[in-house]
Amino acid sequence: MVDHNKIRQVYDRRRLDAKEALRRREEEIKTAIPEVFARRKALRTAMAEAARKALSGDDIRDFTKEIEKQNRWEQKTLKENGYPPDYLKNRPVCDVCGDTGYVGDGVKTPCRCHQQMVVESLCRASNMANLDRENFAAFDPTRIPDIPVNNRGTTQRQHLVKIKDQLEAYTEAFPGNDKILLLLFGNTGLGKTFLLNCMGKALLDKGYTVVRVSAFQLAEWFVQAMFNKDNAVSLSTLAQVDVLIIDDLGTEVIRKNSTLELLFNLVNQRIHDGKHIFLSTNLSLTELKQRYYERFTSRLFGNQSMILEFLGKDIRLYNK
Repeated sequence: MVDHNKIRQVYDRRRLDAKEALRRREEEIKTAIPEVFARRKALRTAMAEAARKALSGDDIRDFTKEIEKQNRWEQKTLKENGYPPDYLKNRPVCDVCGDTGYVGDGVKTPCRCHQQMVVESLCRASNMANLDRENFAAFDPTRIPDIPVNNRGTTQRQHLVKIKDQLEAYTEAFPGNDKILLLLFGNTGLGKTFLLNCMGKALLDKGYTVVRVSAFQLAEWFVQAMFNKDNAVSLSTLAQVDVLIIDDLGTEVIRKNSTLELLFNLVNQRIHDGKHIFLSTNLSLTELKQRYYERFTSRLFGNQSMILEFLGKDIRLYNK
């Protein structure tokens, strides 16, 4: 799913790098402005004495004012010598969490920078290796059977070209689309996954975060999240990416009291938050209703959904 050990290593390295960078700046100032560290040394001695007085119940409010006075003097002196006022302060990559990855007093929650790293890790591992080959520019109508489909007055080729044009227009309008859930359904080999990849590629090129996962793999992630806190964090991140693509809905293993509820929660939260979600399935709409309970299918077939049916013969067999 996500290698959280690597993420922790990133934070460890960030803290070490920041510490080393601060050490180098301190060495520079010791040479350029010796008085700064002479006064710091005197202040540390005074702090030790104040700590002893505090243990005896003495009032140390005047000493607190002295610390504030020293900080103001140091910042003023640095600025007068051409340095930023905060030159001798630690500079983490993330000022919010101090490069720990977590925020909050008591109960810690992942910082936004941590969430972003999880998103990027999921994007890299999202099974979209074929995007150089599977994109709108690679769409070739001549590889699609030009045969009538289901007495609809159109051919399979014409029908798929129309869907391709719709989806390409959708990505061009993104994220200002009225419909935020796309459901592509039809038999295997009709181009659903190919066109989902085309959309993923187009949106990645526009700078959006896109995660693509098979429904089978997603169900396995659900199981992992139950037993591992880090995986639970990764799973929650799926609700935050700009686009979540779930391929082959209906192939996942349904585990009692877990799979359906977690799948519903994920889809429902994304719809509630106005986050786009694209799904494909080899099941018919009737089969979807039979496999999933009404609360879930009502989200799939709701007002915010665009449902596209794929028709015809298996394109792969046709090209063989």
